[in-house]
Amino acid sequence: MFERDNKKSNASTCLLKVAQFSAEAGNYAKASEIYEAAGRESLQSRLGAFSARGLFFMALLCFLALGDTVQVANKLADYRGADHSFASSRECGLVEKLVGSVEAMD
Repeated sequence: MFERDNKKSNASTCLLKVAQFSAEAGNYAKASEIYEAAGRESLQSRLGAFSARGLFFMALLCFLALGDTVQVANKLADYRGADHSFASSRECGLVEKLVGSVEAMD
């Protein structure tokens, strides 16, 4: 309804709640889709670009919860290309270390 009324902020807030509830219910695939879409939309404005890093991080955590480290590595490369500040962020470094630990079964 908010999207039809052109109220993107309200629509985004509702979608992020859906993503949170989906992740809590174990539906990580749905949550990761929503977080990724919200992150990409955030990059469209200067003000929203600051929240894209956190949204991409949440999407990557959902992919990790699915156990697909190859998908996480692909998405890391994709997010680095989409948001140049993501590559040097603490969130990116943490996900890289988590992927290494999962692959080493540590």
